[in-house]
Amino acid sequence: VVVKLEPEPGVLSRIPTKLARQELLLPLRDTGEHVEVATCLPFHGAGIDRAAFACGKPVKFFLATPTDLDEAIHRAYINETDHQSHRLNSIILKDNNSKDSEEVNTSATEKLASSLLNKAITMRSSDLHLQPYVKGSEVRFRIDGVLQRIALLPDGVGDRIIRYFKAHSDGMEPTVTNVPQDGRMSLTIEHRQIDLRISVLPAVGGESLVIRFLEQGKVYSLSKIGLSLKSLQIIRGMLSNSSGIILMTGPTGSGKSSTLYS
Repeated sequence: VVVKLEPEPGVLSRIPTKLARQELLLPLRDTGEHVEVATCLPFHGAGIDRAAFACGKPVKFFLATPTDLDEAIHRAYINETDHQSHRLNSIILKDNNSKDSEEVNTSATEKLASSLLNKAITMRSSDLHLQPYVKGSEVRFRIDGVLQRIALLPDGVGDRIIRYFKAHSDGMEPTVTNVPQDGRMSLTIEHRQIDLRISVLPAVGGESLVIRFLEQGKVYSLSKIGLSLKSLQIIRGMLSNSSGIILMTGPTGSGKSSTLYS
């Protein structure tokens, strides 16, 4: 049964924020005998069991599309984001024009930007995406060609992060927000030199940021990029031909450039 994704007051406490986002579950109402919960995975046994355990009573499930459910969960739990996000929001968006306040704001923004970059590189991400979302911003990493949501930032925090990257990138103007901009910067993490290709685009609700990670000095080898022995033999056989062309295709982050360099 498809149902409106509008939780009754007080029912959100039945399922913790982390569980709701992990399993895509949204409590809608408590009838007394059972709790009505929206899901897009009605046959996912682990999620159903965890929901029933959290609610402490029988659960009746209603079907929703993944996109609608994801947005509804974010809207519903927006006031229950984790403590770190609230603390960061209060620091960065503090309405104070003093010099000390500006220094604190800059420091908090720099720490968050640095943390996102370190986490993205540690998780072997090919790129980082930050874009406006419901009452805030969404951070996603592309890992093995698949975009994965990593964090939801409170309103205003994403704008400061984007402005920080524009201010520290070559070829970008921090105060310009109505035209696309491209820039670059570099950083060193654990003796690894990483080039960052940065793109910022105007979007509905703010600006959208994409950072592409390119490791410098990396040694590429066909035998070390995960090809099967059969595929490796086929490619080496093709490379021995005196003419012809090899067409390399695939989605962003799937390994086209790494394969070509190898």
